[in-house]
Amino acid sequence: MRLHLMFLGAGLLALAPAARGADYKAPHPPDGNRSCLVCHQGEAFGVEKISGSVHKDLSCTDCHEGYEWRAHEAQEPELSADQVALVEKLRTRSEVPRALLACGNCHSEEADTLGKSLHTRWLREERPVPGPTCISCHEDPHGIRRVAETPAAKRLLSSRCQRCHEDPALVAKAGLSAEPMNFRDSLHGRLVTLGSDRAPGCFDCHTNHAVQDPASAGAPVAAGNKVRTCRRCHDGATQSFADAFTHRPLTREAQPAPYWVHTFFSWLTTLTLFALFMHVLLDLGAEIRRWWRRRKEDEAPVPAGVPHDVVRFDLHQRIQHWMLIASVVALTLSGWPIRAAALSSSGSLMQMLGGLEGAALLHRVCAALMGAAAVYHLVYLTQRLVQRRLVLKMVPSPRDVTDLAHNLAFLAGLRPDRPKFDKFSYMEKFDYWAVFWGVAIMGGTGLVRWFPVAFSHVLPGWVLYATQLAHGEEATLAASALFVWHFYNVHLRPSIFPMNWVWLTGRMSAESLREEHGQEYDDLVAKSAKRDPAP
Repeated sequence: MRLHLMFLGAGLLALAPAARGADYKAPHPPDGNRSCLVCHQGEAFGVEKISGSVHKDLSCTDCHEGYEWRAHEAQEPELSADQVALVEKLRTRSEVPRALLACGNCHSEEADTLGKSLHTRWLREERPVPGPTCISCHEDPHGIRRVAETPAAKRLLSSRCQRCHEDPALVAKAGLSAEPMNFRDSLHGRLVTLGSDRAPGCFDCHTNHAVQDPASAGAPVAAGNKVRTCRRCHDGATQSFADAFTHRPLTREAQPAPYWVHTFFSWLTTLTLFALFMHVLLDLGAEIRRWWRRRKEDEAPVPAGVPHDVVRFDLHQRIQHWMLIASVVALTLSGWPIRAAALSSSGSLMQMLGGLEGAALLHRVCAALMGAAAVYHLVYLTQRLVQRRLVLKMVPSPRDVTDLAHNLAFLAGLRPDRPKFDKFSYMEKFDYWAVFWGVAIMGGTGLVRWFPVAFSHVLPGWVLYATQLAHGEEATLAASALFVWHFYNVHLRPSIFPMNWVWLTGRMSAESLREEHGQEYDDLVAKSAKRDPAP
Protein backbone atom coordinates (compact mmCIF):
# COMPACT_ATOMS: atom_id res chain seq x y z
CA MET A 1 0.00 0.00 0.00
CA ARG A 2 1.41 3.33 -1.02
CA LEU A 3 2.63 5.54 1.79
CA HIS A 4 1.81 9.18 1.58
CA LEU A 5 4.56 11.72 1.37
CA MET A 6 4.08 12.93 4.90
CA PHE A 7 2.83 11.08 7.98
CA LEU A 8 0.23 11.59 10.66
CA GLY A 9 0.20 15.03 12.06
CA ALA A 10 2.48 16.82 9.64
CA GLY A 11 1.56 20.41 9.33
CA LEU A 12 -0.58 20.87 12.38
CA LEU A 13 -0.64 24.43 11.28
CA ALA A 14 -3.58 24.09 9.01
CA LEU A 15 -5.53 26.42 11.21
CA ALA A 16 -2.91 29.05 10.59
CA PRO A 17 -2.71 30.18 6.95
CA ALA A 18 0.60 31.73 6.00
CA ALA A 19 1.06 35.22 7.36
CA ARG A 20 2.12 36.42 3.94
CA GLY A 21 0.58 35.89 0.54
CA ALA A 22 1.35 32.82 -1.53
CA ASP A 23 3.83 34.82 -3.63
CA TYR A 24 5.74 36.01 -0.57
CA LYS A 25 9.43 35.05 -0.50
CA ALA A 26 11.42 35.50 2.66
CA PRO A 27 14.47 37.70 2.16
CA HIS A 28 17.63 35.61 2.23
CA PRO A 29 20.99 36.73 3.61
CA PRO A 30 23.41 37.60 0.79
CA ASP A 31 25.78 34.78 1.78
CA GLY A 32 23.09 32.15 2.27
CA ASN A 33 22.90 30.50 5.69
CA ARG A 34 26.45 31.40 6.64
CA SER A 35 25.37 34.53 8.45
CA CYS A 36 23.10 32.49 10.70
CA LEU A 37 25.70 29.79 11.30
CA VAL A 38 28.19 32.29 12.66
CA CYS A 39 26.32 32.07 15.95
CA HIS A 40 23.97 29.09 15.60
CA GLN A 41 26.33 26.12 15.82
CA GLY A 42 26.62 22.95 17.83
CA GLU A 43 24.24 20.23 18.95
CA ALA A 44 21.97 22.70 20.69
CA PHE A 45 20.78 23.94 17.29
CA GLY A 46 21.11 20.69 15.34
CA VAL A 47 22.03 22.51 12.14
CA GLU A 48 24.62 19.87 11.25
CA LYS A 49 21.71 17.52 10.43
CA ILE A 50 20.38 19.75 7.66
CA SER A 51 22.78 18.38 5.04
CA GLY A 52 20.98 15.01 5.16
CA SER A 53 17.49 16.47 5.43
CA VAL A 54 14.82 17.06 2.82
CA HIS A 55 15.11 20.73 3.86
CA LYS A 56 18.78 20.97 2.92
CA ASP A 57 18.08 23.34 0.03
CA LEU A 58 16.03 25.77 2.12
CA SER A 59 17.33 28.92 3.69
CA CYS A 60 17.07 29.38 7.45
CA THR A 61 14.73 32.31 6.84
CA ASP A 62 12.29 30.13 4.89
CA CYS A 63 11.14 28.78 8.25
CA HIS A 64 12.41 31.44 10.67
CA GLU A 65 10.67 34.33 8.96
CA GLY A 66 11.64 37.94 9.51
CA TYR A 67 15.36 37.34 10.03
CA GLU A 68 17.74 38.89 7.50
CA TRP A 69 21.52 38.97 7.40
CA ARG A 70 21.41 41.88 9.82
CA ALA A 71 19.95 39.67 12.55
CA HIS A 72 19.56 42.38 15.16
CA GLU A 73 17.42 44.39 12.79
CA ALA A 74 15.01 41.48 12.33
CA GLN A 75 11.30 42.14 12.48
CA GLU A 76 8.93 39.16 12.70
CA PRO A 77 5.85 39.26 10.45
CA GLU A 78 2.73 40.55 12.10
CA LEU A 79 0.12 37.98 12.99
CA SER A 80 -3.63 38.17 13.22
CA ALA A 81 -5.39 37.70 16.54
CA ASP A 82 -6.31 34.11 15.62
CA GLN A 83 -2.73 33.37 14.69
CA VAL A 84 -1.44 34.86 17.94
CA ALA A 85 -3.81 32.58 19.88
CA LEU A 86 -2.62 29.63 17.81
CA VAL A 87 1.02 30.45 18.50
CA GLU A 88 0.30 30.51 22.21
CA LYS A 89 -1.20 27.04 22.00
CA LEU A 90 1.72 25.76 19.94
CA ARG A 91 4.09 27.21 22.51
CA THR A 92 3.04 24.40 24.88
CA ARG A 93 4.58 21.91 22.46
CA SER A 94 7.47 23.82 20.90
CA GLU A 95 10.06 26.44 21.75
CA VAL A 96 9.72 27.87 18.24
CA PRO A 97 5.97 27.96 17.63
CA ARG A 98 6.21 30.62 14.92
CA ALA A 99 8.56 28.39 12.95
CA LEU A 100 5.87 25.70 12.94
CA LEU A 101 3.55 28.12 11.15
CA ALA A 102 5.98 28.18 8.25
CA CYS A 103 5.31 24.51 7.44
CA GLY A 104 2.07 25.62 5.82
CA ASN A 105 3.96 27.87 3.38
CA CYS A 106 5.27 24.84 1.49
CA HIS A 107 2.93 22.08 2.62
CA SER A 108 -0.33 23.89 2.14
CA GLU A 109 -2.27 20.82 0.95
CA GLU A 110 -1.16 18.74 3.91
CA ALA A 111 -1.83 21.65 6.24
CA ASP A 112 -5.35 22.05 4.89
CA THR A 113 -6.06 18.33 5.30
CA LEU A 114 -4.58 18.23 8.77
CA GLY A 115 -6.60 21.24 9.84
CA LYS A 116 -9.75 19.12 9.60
CA SER A 117 -8.31 16.06 11.33
CA LEU A 118 -8.72 14.67 14.81
CA HIS A 119 -5.13 15.54 15.63
CA THR A 120 -5.77 19.30 15.39
CA ARG A 121 -8.79 19.18 17.66
CA TRP A 122 -6.70 20.54 20.52
CA LEU A 123 -6.03 23.69 18.48
CA ARG A 124 -9.71 24.23 17.69
CA GLU A 125 -11.11 23.70 21.16
CA GLU A 126 -10.04 23.28 24.76
CA ARG A 127 -8.68 19.82 25.48
CA PRO A 128 -7.18 18.25 28.67
CA VAL A 129 -3.74 17.87 27.08
CA PRO A 130 -2.07 19.42 24.02
CA GLY A 131 -2.02 17.24 20.94
CA PRO A 132 0.63 16.54 18.31
CA THR A 133 2.44 18.99 16.05
CA CYS A 134 4.40 18.35 12.86
CA ILE A 135 7.53 17.46 14.80
CA SER A 136 5.62 15.02 17.01
CA CYS A 137 5.51 12.66 14.05
CA HIS A 138 8.29 13.93 11.78
CA GLU A 139 10.50 14.76 14.77
CA ASP A 140 13.61 16.95 14.38
CA PRO A 141 12.75 19.49 11.64
CA HIS A 142 16.43 20.11 10.91
CA GLY A 143 17.01 16.41 10.31
CA ILE A 144 13.66 15.48 8.77
CA ARG A 145 13.94 12.92 6.00
CA ARG A 146 11.67 11.90 3.17
CA VAL A 147 9.19 9.22 4.17
CA ALA A 148 10.36 6.14 2.29
CA GLU A 149 8.10 3.27 1.32
CA THR A 150 10.08 0.69 3.27
CA PRO A 151 9.29 -1.69 6.15
CA ALA A 152 11.78 0.21 8.33
CA ALA A 153 9.96 3.50 7.71
CA LYS A 154 6.60 1.88 8.40
CA ARG A 155 7.92 0.46 11.66
CA LEU A 156 9.37 3.82 12.68
CA LEU A 157 6.25 5.81 11.89
CA SER A 158 3.96 3.30 13.60
CA SER A 159 6.16 3.42 16.69
CA ARG A 160 5.60 7.18 16.86
CA CYS A 161 1.84 6.63 16.91
CA GLN A 162 2.26 4.03 19.62
CA ARG A 163 4.31 6.43 21.69
CA CYS A 164 1.13 8.39 22.44
CA HIS A 165 -1.71 5.94 21.90
CA GLU A 166 -0.13 3.20 24.03
CA ASP A 167 0.81 5.51 26.91
CA PRO A 168 -1.72 4.72 29.69
CA ALA A 169 -1.16 8.00 31.55
CA LEU A 170 -1.56 10.13 28.44
CA VAL A 171 -4.58 8.18 27.20
CA ALA A 172 -6.32 8.50 30.55
CA LYS A 173 -5.58 12.21 30.87
CA ALA A 174 -6.60 12.98 27.29
CA GLY A 175 -9.76 10.90 27.54
CA LEU A 176 -8.99 9.16 24.24
CA SER A 177 -10.54 5.85 25.31
CA ALA A 178 -11.02 3.67 28.34
CA GLU A 179 -7.62 2.03 27.88
CA PRO A 180 -4.58 2.52 25.63
CA MET A 181 -4.47 0.84 22.24
CA ASN A 182 -2.25 -2.18 21.69
CA PHE A 183 -1.28 -2.17 18.03
CA ARG A 184 2.19 -3.47 18.86
CA ASP A 185 0.80 -6.82 20.02
CA SER A 186 -1.78 -7.21 17.24
CA LEU A 187 -1.06 -9.45 14.27
CA HIS A 188 -0.46 -6.43 12.02
CA GLY A 189 1.76 -4.82 14.64
CA ARG A 190 3.92 -7.92 15.03
CA LEU A 191 4.34 -8.25 11.28
CA VAL A 192 5.31 -4.58 11.00
CA THR A 193 7.85 -5.06 13.81
CA LEU A 194 9.36 -8.00 11.92
CA GLY A 195 9.76 -5.88 8.78
CA SER A 196 6.84 -7.01 6.62
CA ASP A 197 6.39 -4.88 3.53
CA ARG A 198 2.77 -6.02 3.21
CA ALA A 199 1.41 -5.62 6.73
CA PRO A 200 -0.27 -2.25 7.27
CA GLY A 201 1.07 0.38 9.62
CA CYS A 202 -1.16 2.71 11.59
CA PHE A 203 -1.52 5.20 8.74
CA ASP A 204 -2.48 2.57 6.15
CA CYS A 205 -5.82 2.09 7.87
CA HIS A 206 -6.28 5.40 9.71
CA THR A 207 -4.65 7.59 7.00
CA ASN A 208 -1.94 10.12 7.88
CA HIS A 209 -2.91 13.79 7.91
CA ALA A 210 -6.67 13.21 7.62
CA VAL A 211 -7.05 11.08 10.76
CA GLN A 212 -10.65 11.00 11.93
CA ASP A 213 -12.46 9.70 14.96
CA PRO A 214 -13.10 5.96 14.30
CA ALA A 215 -16.73 6.54 15.31
CA SER A 216 -17.27 9.18 12.61
CA ALA A 217 -18.95 8.13 9.38
CA GLY A 218 -16.05 9.21 7.18
CA ALA A 219 -13.29 7.32 9.00
CA PRO A 220 -11.77 4.40 7.02
CA VAL A 221 -12.16 2.17 10.08
CA ALA A 222 -15.75 3.22 10.86
CA ALA A 223 -18.29 0.42 10.97
CA GLY A 224 -19.56 1.19 7.47
CA ASN A 225 -16.10 1.49 5.93
CA LYS A 226 -13.95 -1.09 7.69
CA VAL A 227 -14.74 -3.93 5.27
CA ARG A 228 -13.74 -1.74 2.32
CA THR A 229 -10.50 -0.86 4.06
CA CYS A 230 -9.71 -4.54 4.76
CA ARG A 231 -10.35 -5.42 1.12
CA ARG A 232 -7.45 -3.25 0.01
CA CYS A 233 -5.21 -6.12 1.12
CA HIS A 234 -7.60 -9.05 1.69
CA ASP A 235 -9.74 -9.76 -1.37
CA GLY A 236 -13.23 -10.90 -0.48
CA ALA A 237 -13.04 -9.77 3.15
CA THR A 238 -16.39 -9.89 4.95
CA GLN A 239 -17.79 -8.05 7.94
CA SER A 240 -16.82 -11.01 10.14
CA PHE A 241 -13.28 -10.79 8.84
CA ALA A 242 -13.15 -7.07 9.59
CA ASP A 243 -14.56 -7.65 13.07
CA ALA A 244 -11.80 -10.19 13.79
CA PHE A 245 -9.01 -7.61 13.73
CA THR A 246 -8.66 -5.27 16.63
CA HIS A 247 -5.93 -3.62 18.60
CA ARG A 248 -8.23 -2.65 21.43
CA PRO A 249 -7.37 -4.11 24.84
CA LEU A 250 -8.61 -7.63 25.44
CA THR A 251 -11.17 -7.07 28.20
CA ARG A 252 -14.06 -9.14 29.49
CA GLU A 253 -16.54 -6.36 28.76
CA ALA A 254 -15.42 -5.56 25.22
CA GLN A 255 -14.59 -9.07 23.96
CA PRO A 256 -15.89 -11.69 26.38
CA ALA A 257 -15.31 -14.88 24.36
CA PRO A 258 -11.73 -14.08 23.25
CA TYR A 259 -11.01 -12.84 26.76
CA TRP A 260 -12.01 -16.15 28.31
CA VAL A 261 -10.07 -18.10 25.69
CA HIS A 262 -7.00 -16.06 26.60
CA THR A 263 -7.66 -16.51 30.33
CA PHE A 264 -8.16 -20.26 29.96
CA PHE A 265 -4.90 -20.77 28.08
CA SER A 266 -3.00 -18.45 30.41
CA TRP A 267 -4.00 -20.52 33.44
CA LEU A 268 -3.57 -23.81 31.58
CA THR A 269 -0.06 -22.88 30.46
CA THR A 270 0.99 -21.55 33.86
CA LEU A 271 -0.29 -24.48 35.89
CA THR A 272 0.84 -27.14 33.42
CA LEU A 273 4.37 -25.81 33.09
CA PHE A 274 4.66 -25.34 36.86
CA ALA A 275 3.59 -28.94 37.47
CA LEU A 276 5.92 -30.31 34.78
CA PHE A 277 8.86 -28.24 35.99
CA MET A 278 8.40 -29.39 39.58
CA HIS A 279 8.13 -33.00 38.40
CA VAL A 280 11.40 -32.62 36.49
CA LEU A 281 13.17 -31.15 39.55
CA LEU A 282 11.96 -33.99 41.77
CA ASP A 283 12.95 -36.56 39.17
CA LEU A 284 16.41 -35.04 38.90
CA GLY A 285 16.82 -35.40 42.66
CA ALA A 286 15.74 -39.03 42.44
CA GLU A 287 18.24 -39.64 39.65
CA ILE A 288 21.04 -38.32 41.83
CA ARG A 289 19.98 -40.61 44.71
CA ARG A 290 19.78 -43.52 42.28
CA TRP A 291 23.30 -42.84 41.01
CA TRP A 292 24.63 -42.66 44.59
CA ARG A 293 22.93 -45.92 45.55
CA ARG A 294 24.28 -47.78 42.55
CA ARG A 295 27.81 -46.78 43.46
CA LYS A 296 27.43 -49.10 46.41
CA GLU A 297 25.19 -51.83 44.99
CA ASP A 298 25.55 -54.16 42.04
CA GLU A 299 22.60 -54.37 39.70
CA ALA A 300 20.96 -57.80 39.51
CA PRO A 301 21.54 -59.60 36.19
CA VAL A 302 18.73 -60.24 33.75
CA PRO A 303 17.51 -63.88 34.11
CA ALA A 304 18.53 -66.34 31.45
CA GLY A 305 15.99 -66.78 28.68
CA VAL A 306 14.82 -63.18 28.79
CA PRO A 307 15.45 -61.41 25.45
CA HIS A 308 18.35 -58.95 25.42
CA ASP A 309 16.00 -56.26 24.12
CA VAL A 310 12.36 -55.80 23.19
CA VAL A 311 10.51 -53.94 20.45
CA ARG A 312 8.89 -50.72 21.67
CA PHE A 313 8.14 -48.96 18.36
CA ASP A 314 7.61 -50.66 15.03
CA LEU A 315 8.70 -48.98 11.80
CA HIS A 316 5.32 -47.29 11.23
CA GLN A 317 5.36 -45.74 14.69
CA ARG A 318 8.91 -44.49 14.20
CA ILE A 319 8.06 -42.89 10.86
CA GLN A 320 5.07 -41.16 12.46
CA HIS A 321 7.33 -39.95 15.26
CA TRP A 322 9.95 -38.65 12.81
CA MET A 323 7.28 -36.77 10.86
CA LEU A 324 6.02 -35.27 14.10
CA ILE A 325 9.52 -34.26 15.24
CA ALA A 326 10.36 -32.56 11.94
CA SER A 327 7.05 -30.71 11.74
CA VAL A 328 7.00 -29.57 15.38
CA VAL A 329 10.57 -28.25 15.34
CA ALA A 330 10.05 -26.40 12.07
CA LEU A 331 6.67 -25.03 13.16
CA THR A 332 8.18 -23.79 16.41
CA LEU A 333 11.09 -22.07 14.66
CA SER A 334 8.93 -20.46 11.98
CA GLY A 335 6.07 -19.47 14.29
CA TRP A 336 8.00 -18.22 17.30
CA PRO A 337 9.23 -14.95 15.70
CA ILE A 338 5.64 -13.76 15.21
CA ARG A 339 4.71 -14.86 18.71
CA ALA A 340 7.69 -12.96 20.17
CA ALA A 341 8.10 -10.21 17.59
CA ALA A 342 9.28 -7.70 20.19
CA LEU A 343 12.50 -9.67 20.79
CA SER A 344 15.42 -8.58 18.62
CA SER A 345 16.39 -12.23 18.07
CA SER A 346 13.04 -12.87 16.38
CA GLY A 347 13.96 -10.66 13.44
CA SER A 348 17.30 -12.44 13.04
CA LEU A 349 15.64 -15.85 13.14
CA MET A 350 13.06 -14.70 10.59
CA GLN A 351 15.83 -13.63 8.22
CA MET A 352 17.55 -17.00 8.61
CA LEU A 353 14.31 -18.64 7.49
CA GLY A 354 14.11 -16.52 4.35
CA GLY A 355 12.15 -13.57 5.70
CA LEU A 356 8.44 -13.52 6.41
CA GLU A 357 7.56 -15.14 3.09
CA GLY A 358 10.04 -17.98 3.58
CA ALA A 359 8.96 -18.54 7.18
CA ALA A 360 5.28 -18.52 6.20
CA LEU A 361 5.90 -21.08 3.44
CA LEU A 362 7.89 -23.31 5.81
CA HIS A 363 5.17 -23.01 8.47
CA ARG A 364 2.42 -24.07 6.09
CA VAL A 365 4.39 -26.94 4.55
CA CYS A 366 5.20 -28.30 8.00
CA ALA A 367 1.60 -27.81 9.13
CA ALA A 368 0.59 -30.06 6.25
CA LEU A 369 3.29 -32.54 7.33
CA MET A 370 1.90 -32.59 10.87
CA GLY A 371 -1.59 -33.16 9.46
CA ALA A 372 -0.25 -36.02 7.33
CA ALA A 373 1.37 -37.58 10.43
CA ALA A 374 -1.95 -37.33 12.27
CA VAL A 375 -3.85 -38.99 9.41
CA TYR A 376 -1.15 -41.66 9.11
CA HIS A 377 -1.48 -42.46 12.82
CA LEU A 378 -5.27 -42.68 12.71
CA VAL A 379 -5.13 -45.00 9.68
CA TYR A 380 -2.51 -47.08 11.48
CA LEU A 381 -4.71 -47.40 14.58
CA THR A 382 -7.74 -48.27 12.47
CA GLN A 383 -5.83 -51.00 10.64
CA ARG A 384 -4.61 -52.54 13.89
CA LEU A 385 -8.12 -52.38 15.29
CA VAL A 386 -9.49 -54.21 12.25
CA GLN A 387 -6.73 -56.81 12.60
CA ARG A 388 -7.50 -57.10 16.32
CA ARG A 389 -3.94 -56.20 17.16
CA LEU A 390 -4.69 -52.86 18.81
CA VAL A 391 -3.48 -52.74 22.40
CA LEU A 392 -5.36 -50.16 24.43
CA LYS A 393 -2.68 -49.74 27.08
CA MET A 394 -2.22 -46.07 26.09
CA VAL A 395 -5.74 -45.31 27.33
CA PRO A 396 -5.67 -43.65 30.81
CA SER A 397 -6.88 -45.89 33.65
CA PRO A 398 -7.40 -45.69 37.42
CA ARG A 399 -4.01 -47.33 37.86
CA ASP A 400 -2.35 -44.18 36.50
CA VAL A 401 -3.66 -42.25 39.50
CA THR A 402 -2.13 -44.71 41.96
CA ASP A 403 1.09 -44.83 39.93
CA LEU A 404 1.26 -41.03 40.01
CA ALA A 405 0.83 -40.93 43.78
CA HIS A 406 3.37 -43.73 44.26
CA ASN A 407 5.91 -42.09 41.96
CA LEU A 408 5.57 -38.67 43.57
CA ALA A 409 6.20 -40.25 46.95
CA PHE A 410 9.29 -41.95 45.50
CA LEU A 411 10.54 -38.73 43.91
CA ALA A 412 10.10 -36.93 47.21
CA GLY A 413 12.13 -39.63 48.98
CA LEU A 414 9.16 -41.05 50.91
CA ARG A 415 9.24 -44.48 49.21
CA PRO A 416 12.31 -46.57 48.33
CA ASP A 417 11.35 -47.66 44.80
CA ARG A 418 9.52 -46.40 41.76
CA PRO A 419 6.16 -47.95 40.91
CA LYS A 420 6.31 -50.81 38.42
CA PHE A 421 4.90 -49.14 35.32
CA ASP A 422 3.17 -51.19 32.66
CA LYS A 423 3.92 -50.81 28.96
CA PHE A 424 3.15 -47.08 29.14
CA SER A 425 3.58 -44.95 32.24
CA TYR A 426 1.38 -41.99 33.09
CA MET A 427 4.17 -39.73 31.78
CA GLU A 428 4.08 -41.35 28.35
CA LYS A 429 0.32 -41.26 28.32
CA PHE A 430 0.46 -37.55 29.11
CA ASP A 431 2.81 -37.00 26.15
CA TYR A 432 0.61 -39.02 23.83
CA TRP A 433 -2.71 -37.38 24.67
CA ALA A 434 -1.13 -33.92 24.86
CA VAL A 435 -0.14 -34.41 21.22
CA PHE A 436 -3.72 -35.37 20.37
CA TRP A 437 -4.97 -32.22 22.12
CA GLY A 438 -2.29 -30.01 20.57
CA VAL A 439 -2.74 -31.26 17.02
CA ALA A 440 -6.51 -30.85 17.27
CA ILE A 441 -6.27 -27.30 18.66
CA MET A 442 -3.39 -26.04 16.55
CA GLY A 443 -4.48 -27.89 13.45
CA GLY A 444 -8.06 -26.64 13.62
CA THR A 445 -7.21 -23.05 14.51
CA GLY A 446 -4.28 -23.04 12.10
CA LEU A 447 -6.57 -24.00 9.24
CA VAL A 448 -8.80 -21.04 10.10
CA ARG A 449 -5.76 -18.74 10.23
CA TRP A 450 -4.55 -20.10 6.89
CA PHE A 451 -7.84 -19.28 5.13
CA PRO A 452 -9.38 -16.52 7.25
CA VAL A 453 -11.43 -14.92 4.47
CA ALA A 454 -13.04 -18.24 3.51
CA PHE A 455 -13.89 -19.06 7.12
CA SER A 456 -15.22 -15.55 7.69
CA HIS A 457 -18.20 -16.48 5.49
CA VAL A 458 -19.34 -19.03 8.08
CA LEU A 459 -17.79 -17.89 11.38
CA PRO A 460 -18.40 -14.66 13.32
CA GLY A 461 -15.54 -12.24 13.93
CA TRP A 462 -15.11 -13.11 17.59
CA VAL A 463 -14.52 -16.76 16.69
CA LEU A 464 -11.85 -15.78 14.15
CA TYR A 465 -10.13 -13.65 16.77
CA ALA A 466 -10.42 -16.39 19.38
CA THR A 467 -8.81 -18.90 17.00
CA GLN A 468 -5.86 -16.55 16.58
CA LEU A 469 -5.40 -16.37 20.33
CA ALA A 470 -5.87 -20.11 20.84
CA HIS A 471 -3.43 -20.97 18.06
CA GLY A 472 -0.62 -18.86 19.44
CA GLU A 473 -1.14 -19.72 23.08
CA GLU A 474 -1.52 -23.45 22.54
CA ALA A 475 1.66 -23.34 20.42
CA THR A 476 3.46 -21.62 23.30
CA LEU A 477 2.22 -24.26 25.73
CA ALA A 478 3.18 -27.13 23.42
CA ALA A 479 6.66 -25.80 22.67
CA SER A 480 7.34 -25.00 26.33
CA ALA A 481 6.16 -28.41 27.50
CA LEU A 482 8.27 -30.04 24.80
CA PHE A 483 11.47 -28.41 26.01
CA VAL A 484 10.73 -28.53 29.74
CA TRP A 485 9.23 -32.02 29.96
CA HIS A 486 9.68 -34.23 26.92
CA PHE A 487 13.29 -33.32 26.21
CA TYR A 488 14.21 -34.02 29.82
CA ASN A 489 12.48 -37.41 29.87
CA VAL A 490 13.94 -38.66 26.60
CA HIS A 491 17.27 -36.81 26.36
CA LEU A 492 18.46 -34.99 29.47
CA ARG A 493 17.66 -37.36 32.31
CA PRO A 494 21.07 -38.45 33.68
CA SER A 495 20.33 -42.18 33.43
CA ILE A 496 19.60 -41.98 29.68
CA PHE A 497 21.70 -39.01 28.55
CA PRO A 498 22.32 -38.17 25.70
CA MET A 499 19.08 -39.81 24.61
CA ASN A 500 16.73 -42.74 24.72
CA TRP A 501 17.61 -44.54 21.47
CA VAL A 502 14.15 -46.08 21.08
CA TRP A 503 13.01 -43.28 18.74
CA LEU A 504 15.72 -44.39 16.27
CA THR A 505 16.04 -48.16 16.78
CA GLY A 506 12.57 -48.95 18.07
CA ARG A 507 14.10 -51.30 20.65
CA MET A 508 14.77 -51.08 24.42
CA SER A 509 17.23 -53.16 26.43
CA ALA A 510 15.92 -55.51 29.09
CA GLU A 511 17.81 -53.52 31.75
CA SER A 512 16.12 -50.28 30.72
CA LEU A 513 12.77 -52.03 30.55
CA ARG A 514 13.23 -53.27 34.13
CA GLU A 515 14.04 -49.74 35.30
CA GLU A 516 11.33 -47.84 33.42
CA HIS A 517 8.54 -50.41 32.94
CA GLY A 518 8.81 -52.83 35.82
CA GLN A 519 5.40 -54.44 35.31
CA GLU A 520 6.07 -55.11 31.62
CA TYR A 521 9.49 -56.52 32.55
CA ASP A 522 7.98 -58.85 35.14
CA ASP A 523 5.45 -60.03 32.56
CA LEU A 524 8.30 -60.65 30.10
CA VAL A 525 10.26 -62.66 32.68
CA ALA A 526 7.17 -64.70 33.57
CA LYS A 527 6.45 -65.34 29.92
CA SER A 528 10.04 -66.43 29.28
CA ALA A 529 9.97 -68.73 32.29
CA LYS A 530 6.71 -70.29 31.12
CA ARG A 531 8.13 -70.78 27.63
CA ASP A 532 11.48 -72.12 28.84
CA PRO A 533 10.89 -73.67 32.29
CA ALA A 534 13.96 -74.41 34.37
CA PRO A 535 15.07 -78.10 34.24
